[in-house]
Amino acid sequence: MRTIILFVLSLLPFVAMSQTTLDDCLRKAREHYPEVASYGLAERSGEYSMANAARGWQPRVVLSAQATWQTAVASFPEYLTQMLALQGIDMPGIAQDQYRLALDVSQMVWDGGVSRATQEVARRQTEVERGTTDVSLYAIEERVEELYFGLLMLDEQHEVLLSHHALVEEMLQRLRSRQQNGTVLQSDIDYMEVDRIAIEQQMEQNRALSVSYRSMLELFVGESLDGQTLTMPTAKLMLPGSERPEMRLFDMRLSAVDAQQMLIGRRTMPVVSAFAQGFYGNPGLDMFKSMTSRNWTWNAVVGIRMQWDISSLFNYRSDCRQLDLQRERIGLQRDVFLFNNSLLVQQRQGEVSRLQKTVAADERITVLRERIRRSAQSQHENGVIDTPTLMKSIADETDARRTYAMHAIELQKALFDLQRTIGVQKE
Repeated sequence: MRTIILFVLSLLPFVAMSQTTLDDCLRKAREHYPEVASYGLAERSGEYSMANAARGWQPRVVLSAQATWQTAVASFPEYLTQMLALQGIDMPGIAQDQYRLALDVSQMVWDGGVSRATQEVARRQTEVERGTTDVSLYAIEERVEELYFGLLMLDEQHEVLLSHHALVEEMLQRLRSRQQNGTVLQSDIDYMEVDRIAIEQQMEQNRALSVSYRSMLELFVGESLDGQTLTMPTAKLMLPGSERPEMRLFDMRLSAVDAQQMLIGRRTMPVVSAFAQGFYGNPGLDMFKSMTSRNWTWNAVVGIRMQWDISSLFNYRSDCRQLDLQRERIGLQRDVFLFNNSLLVQQRQGEVSRLQKTVAADERITVLRERIRRSAQSQHENGVIDTPTLMKSIADETDARRTYAMHAIELQKALFDLQRTIGVQKE
């Protein structure tokens, strides 16, 4: 009775109330993995950068105040001052202490395309950050697939062991019935009892591994998988035009370099802006009036201004060469990736071909092992062979079924690995 209870408890992790697919696990892993937050951070960072670039077209308003003292100021010649004094006109001249409270307003008229180029750089950089996150999550999906197929293998092994256990239990009942008739020795029953206990040990070990694998998979998907069974996925067709996220990232990085070169070119252009300045202070714009009076006055200046930072032309060629080096470096990294990935594709194509042949042979071997076991079972009942010989045929059939199940799952996993190595379908 105790053995039956332990056996039933060992089956509990495999009892399923609902199904979970590989696509569900991959989707949940992408949503739950902490790095997925990088998408939102990249978007927000890009929005802030583009907003800052757009502010270059907003009017600039500067409020300033100053008080100065000068060693020399504009004044009339001394003889002219004396002549005016004789006529009763006081001409003290501009004061050496001067004061000004000013408001400056400027508006960009043409910036040479710097703002638009800066926004484009920010947009391309956001794409690069998103592409980097895609590459990281692509690797995470591969780890999820490893756990998923590992659990499938454990489930299949459990089914094979369960079938073996049921067969041994059935034969034990028959042997005990024959023992009562005196046609079977106790040693035969003990031999088969040892086999039954060994199977239960394997099932317990299998259960412990399944719990461990399931716990790790739950960490990735972010939820409990208790009461759920994993369905066997079907590998997708190898569609033309598929590519790895790393290839898209290389393109994004090259695009970002192009945007940076466009920005460098725009910064060599002159900038035109309109401006207005109003100030209250002394002296004012009317110098003659400021010479005759120390009163503060209101003043204003409006105009248009052109500024050209010619020094940017000196560094233009050097900056472009630096960007060319970046392009070459990215191109080299892409070539290395393509070379290594092509080798991996060839390796995994060979693995798929090998497993296809192996599975076909395993299927044939399983059929033959079952036929041999049935024949041995009949011979044992007729007393032609002993119990150890029968148990060996049963063990051989179990090993054949287990090997066939494992190789069949390995084949599916190899197909998924090949598809993942080639890449996903372009949208």
